[in-house]
Amino acid sequence: MIVDKWTHINLDSMPDIRILGNNCFLYFVPSNAKIGTAKSTNITDLLKSNEAIPTLCNHYPQGSEHTYYDWFWGIGFRNIHDQNMPAVVSPGRNNNLIIGATQFACGANAGLSNRYSCLIKSRLDDSTYLTDQITKEN
Repeated sequence: MIVDKWTHINLDSMPDIRILGNNCFLYFVPSNAKIGTAKSTNITDLLKSNEAIPTLCNHYPQGSEHTYYDWFWGIGFRNIHDQNMPAVVSPGRNNNLIIGATQFACGANAGLSNRYSCLIKSRLDDSTYLTDQITKEN
């Protein structure tokens, strides 16, 4: 799904991309999307009500996990074992990856030398993890 966000930037025609002046902004669903005025996870509705989270299209994911955390939470990804636990756990904030939780980190925060690479790691049970690495092409 993160790759989809980068694809939207490249296409420059998706509803979550806005060109304002000389800047390109990529908008994310906030974690409180269902509570706000729009009460929706539809990015078009959130943009109309000024409730989407903007970030520059060419920003570096490294150090910006909170934006992706909000996005995952906003579109409904939850820890199936504990609804109070965030869906995405950043290693810089909480190293306790419980069953059903997903860790998302990019660049140096994930121990990777490429700032355009991100690591997604989910704990499936007491001893099994599902890990995937995604990389944006420069």
